[in-house]
Amino acid sequence: AGMRIESISIVPMAAVGNAISSYTAQNIGAGKKERIPLGFRTGVKLSELTALPFVILYFIFSRQMMGLFLGAESVEAISAGMAFLKIVSPWYFMIVIKLMTDGIIRGSGAMVYFVVATVPDLILRIGFALVLTKSFGSTGIWMAWPFGWIVATTLTLIFYRKLGYKNDKSSDF
Repeated sequence: AGMRIESISIVPMAAVGNAISSYTAQNIGAGKKERIPLGFRTGVKLSELTALPFVILYFIFSRQMMGLFLGAESVEAISAGMAFLKIVSPWYFMIVIKLMTDGIIRGSGAMVYFVVATVPDLILRIGFALVLTKSFGSTGIWMAWPFGWIVATTLTLIFYRKLGYKNDKSSDF
């Protein structure tokens, strides 16, 4: 249930990343690569604004959000879902950067970079989940997500810069 709720917030942010992919490809085709950093910054800002109400909702009303999918008798499931939402949602502010750089990387046709940034995310989540569940039980699974996201976001930012889209106006990324 927590993952269903989480997907409600991730889908709009991922959609902006997909739009950035098309935007990037169009600007490369038009010979206007200088527009790509502006699209990146705009996508990040739009997605951060999208993430903000979800993070607030998931922290203040996590029990009510879980109640959308589970009855009051599902105490353990509600508790696990609340933990999931509270652990993962603050990282939305970082993951939107990955989603935007993913879009640019895909739109640039640099699929090797995309795969190299995505696969470690999945492997690290599994590895950290195995380690963290020993001390934190199932909550350790959710705690593992940010580790993969941090590495994947770092890699996509490195690849974004390697593609040559960094300029003075985008130096904050």
